[in-house]
Amino acid sequence: MGVVAADRRLLGSERAALGADVAVLGESIAVRQALPDVRLDVIGNDPFDRSVTVLSDGVGPGSLPVGRWSSLVLVDPPADQRSTLLDAAATACRVAGVVVILTDRGDAEWPADRIRGRRQLAKLPAS
Repeated sequence: MGVVAADRRLLGSERAALGADVAVLGESIAVRQALPDVRLDVIGNDPFDRSVTVLSDGVGPGSLPVGRWSSLVLVDPPADQRSTLLDAAATACRVAGVVVILTDRGDAEWPADRIRGRRQLAKLPAS
């Protein structure tokens, strides 16, 4: 099973917890496929990428709007930016929102809530 298929299935199993307003930072294909009925924002820093709807690197305080989304999905966050990405993501979620992290299986930094093939999903409360 490929990465996109595994991520799509992992996200699909968490659909009810993600809410109607979702953002993704990282590769958005699996999120788009798993959650076709949500209002999806794609966070990125390439002003020429037409799929990007929120222009930001998502790193650190103030990089994302406060309380904007019901959930935010981080796809393969870089190891050297994980804590600042997580802080920004948590702030960007509404009260009772969740931050979902999709990474390779066995990534010890995130507690795996679900595992599918070579991928794992961690779900952290935003507040």
